[in-house]
Amino acid sequence: MTTEAILGLSGYESGWGLERFAQEGNNFFGLHWPVSFATGYLVAGGNPQVKMATFRNYRESAESFAKHYGEIVLGLTDPEDFANALKASGKFGVGNKTYAQDLAGAIRAVVKRMDCP
Repeated sequence: MTTEAILGLSGYESGWGLERFAQEGNNFFGLHWPVSFATGYLVAGGNPQVKMATFRNYRESAESFAKHYGEIVLGLTDPEDFANALKASGKFGVGNKTYAQDLAGAIRAVVKRMDCP
């Protein structure tokens, strides 16, 4: 798991910080409630059965991802491997046929941006 992969994942999952759950709940990883470090939850507008975790800050959202899902991507440095592992877990990208491809692209974009002088 690399810094670029985590930043790409959180950017992609949160709509680059523009999604409601990121803005109102500091949930940058699309984590459902209950999870570690969550302070509560927000109900998804389209489905009141779906509860998205809320966090005090980005760090606690990231720590929750690492605690619950870090083993899935531990040691994976290739963007495609990282994205495919999350998709294959059945916990990320559910119903999104292009999830792994899109996430890998987001990670590659972060890598490119971080390489800028």
